[in-house]
Amino acid sequence: MKRYNKIFHSLRVAAVLLLAGGMAACTADPVEFDAGSDKAYDPVGKVKPGFYSPKAINDTVVRVTVKPGEKFEDVLTFGLTKEAPEDVTVTFSLADDEETLKAYDASLGLHDVELRMENMSGDNYRTVNRKFRYVPAEKRTLPTGEMTIRKGSYGIELPVKIDMSDPEESCCNYFVMLNAEVPAADGGIERYHICYQLSIDLLSSYSYEYENYADKYGKPAFDWMAILIDPSQIDPRAVREVSLYSLFVNFETGEEAEHLYRCVDETLIWGATIGYDADNKLPKLQYDTHLTHLLLDREKYLAPIQKENICVSLIIKGAGLGIGFCNLDDAQRASLVEQVRQMVVRYNLDGVNLYDEGSGYGREGMPAIDPASYAKFIRDLRTALGKDKRITVTDVGEPSATLYQAHDGVEAGAYLDYAWTGKSWDFTDPYTVSPDRTIKGLDRSKYGIVFGRYRDNISSDERQAVLPDLQEALEAGAPRIVVSEMMPLIRGIEGSSGITIFQALSEVLIPPVETDVSMELFVGNGGYAFQYVGYAPTGFPEYGNFLYYPDWLRF
Repeated sequence: MKRYNKIFHSLRVAAVLLLAGGMAACTADPVEFDAGSDKAYDPVGKVKPGFYSPKAINDTVVRVTVKPGEKFEDVLTFGLTKEAPEDVTVTFSLADDEETLKAYDASLGLHDVELRMENMSGDNYRTVNRKFRYVPAEKRTLPTGEMTIRKGSYGIELPVKIDMSDPEESCCNYFVMLNAEVPAADGGIERYHICYQLSIDLLSSYSYEYENYADKYGKPAFDWMAILIDPSQIDPRAVREVSLYSLFVNFETGEEAEHLYRCVDETLIWGATIGYDADNKLPKLQYDTHLTHLLLDREKYLAPIQKENICVSLIIKGAGLGIGFCNLDDAQRASLVEQVRQMVVRYNLDGVNLYDEGSGYGREGMPAIDPASYAKFIRDLRTALGKDKRITVTDVGEPSATLYQAHDGVEAGAYLDYAWTGKSWDFTDPYTVSPDRTIKGLDRSKYGIVFGRYRDNISSDERQAVLPDLQEALEAGAPRIVVSEMMPLIRGIEGSSGITIFQALSEVLIPPVETDVSMELFVGNGGYAFQYVGYAPTGFPEYGNFLYYPDWLRF
């Protein structure tokens, strides 16, 4: 029988993008990776001499993600800060020595790191080298040699062409550095450089067909499923890979039938927190670096998810400053509601998840918890967002226990789409065990007890031990609502590893169907079937079934 799995991985780099000063790895003429101003300088001058590209992220880096088979073009300007009083000769050259490349890899934390990927059976190993490689000389066209900035001019334009139509299969990061040398007034030489960091976007070239589980079997595989994404760990587009996979094998003919069913309804992305504006005494919605990166490039990272009919929502948590959903006065509530509304509208999001963890209630000088605050916030947020946007809650117990009662006639559950327990790997159904600890006004069919955060992940034996509790809860009528964090499986870096919980729970969560495909292995009708929640084989040539996002490493 065939065995399939999907290994997602992303890679972290703690190093900053560009380190000031010479790299120790360079033994000759070390390259200085200047952090710069983070603003592309005006090619007409006025700021500083050097290179300029409209695609640059700062004074010395142009970061490009290209699709396999794509050619990249740019127009550089090398400019001066003022009109040249006389002809100025500039000498351009391309870096091609290994010492420079080693220094650059080291500055990005890419030195001596390789990954070994393996499938479930352990017989498929791949090595991916994260280090940069120079774009081969025959695939790059950049100006080199002496060029002249004419008297009265500010600079010269330099056409750039890079052909990535046939990249090496084992490398995803490519590098081009153009150097410039200009005579200085003191008789010395002033040196400048600009670097092109090119990454191959593997996500642009894969596709496969999904079937509609409900159409085929008359009911959905899950009532609802959400995936938690930590954007510092993994690209959110990976949620498109989560699928229900089934394989039916006929003993008599040997024929195999494979099916893929989409099973993700929503992706929930970490990174938004509730800060505090001390001057105005108002809450302040804030975003971390990784989430900001997504929002500013939503067409690349978020729109493709929505095109697959998967909703995109942001998780809003506390920032430890003593303010959160549970201690807002009227003015603070109105301010935060409007900030959330503007965020949803501006970035074309599908909703928000309210996760009242880490708010730091009780901090000196901050208001005490108001039992009515959270419920009223949810009510007002629903009014602001309308019926078409999703509002969900992660129920962490205290302090969100204030939602278990009505306040001034407000039942929070009446305004929610879904809620779920915030207790990872605890499959206790409060609607059965303790109905008084359920969100007031929320129907049982909208409350999930299957919740898993990677940071709370437990051992395989511990997982197996709690599965009977889940089975019992489902038999008692608990809905098949699943919320789980997706994390990469990484070998060979920082000893970090993690997996989603789906395969561990699939035997229990996937409901039986009245067909030849069931949730368990069985023999019947001349064959057997195997079905699980996993990851669709993408068929990346020579990469195996995993996703690799080199561009994700370098904020």
